Amino acid sequence: MNIYIYVDDIRDDDTFFKKLPTYTNMEWIPIICRTAIEAASFLEYYNGRANIIIDLDHDLGEGNELDDTRTPNGYDICKKIVEWGVPLVGFHIHSMNSVGVANMRQLLTHYGYKEL
Repeated sequence: MNIYIYVDDIRDDDTFFKKLPTYTNMEWIPIICRTAIEAASFLEYYNGRANIIIDLDHDLGEGNELDDTRTPNGYDICKKIVEWGVPLVGFHIHSMNSVGVANMRQLLTHYGYKEL
């Protein structure tokens, strides 16, 4: 099974998703997550059960609290990927937050994950 997890609180952009068969020679099942909690749940469930590509936004809006102090973002999802050792096929970042993009990219590539 090949799962494509798209994480964004607002956008529904399938531009990158449409390119996946060309990149990977596989068909992908799309899952849209609007919150970091949703994304973490799918990552936890499919970890080791499916090939996973994740497409991340950094800023994920309000009403998305993992705790009472702040709203989690795409970087928090990246930390979970590393912590859980999720064997991603690859990742893509579509965020407009340049600092967030740099932080997510640095963390994932540092741990050997491939950017598509």
